[in-house]
Amino acid sequence: ANSTILVRLTASGSASISMTNPCPIHIQVVDEGPGVSEELQYRIFNRYETGDRVVGTSQIGLGLTFCKMVAEAHGGQISVTDNHPRGSVSLVQL
Repeated sequence: ANSTILVRLTASGSASISMTNPCPIHIQVVDEGPGVSEELQYRIFNRYETGDRVVGTSQIGLGLTFCKMVAEAHGGQISVTDNHPRGSVSLVQL
């Protein structure tokens, strides 16, 4: 049986985490941000890809590249999808 760790990030700052079985592990992060376009979903894990610029932030585009490298080093994978109408869903499978 799969383990699922679900982390839901909300504007109020609340988060809940739960886990049942240790392996394999699915970590799912759901947020309420602006979402991720279908076009960006295909390149978001590329080195130096920053997506949409956010005023007041500094981005170099290595964070998700690093996450992908770690997931793959452990025999896993990572993906992101839009969570219409608001936010995105990131999934790490190990």
